[in-house]
Amino acid sequence: HLEGIGFSTKVYKRKHIGDHLLFTTPKVAGDKILFLGHNDTVFPQGEFESFSEDDSWVYGAGTCDMKGGNIVALQALRNIYKTNKQIK
Repeated sequence: HLEGIGFSTKVYKRKHIGDHLLFTTPKVAGDKILFLGHNDTVFPQGEFESFSEDDSWVYGAGTCDMKGGNIVALQALRNIYKTNKQIK
């Protein structure tokens, strides 16, 4: 998603845990913004198996984790790109 709006991706391979990804834009003068997030959800064995939902909410491990914030950050970057035709 980020490469489509001008970001480069660097993958830091990890042997025993998930890879780390670094997304950057070309270096330019001026103020900077750092978005830092994660997509993993770690719980003890046996605690991630349940999931349920009703008409308004979902329930279960990780359902209220950082993933929503990551989507908000991505959409903000998309809006900046759409307005400026680039990310600086």
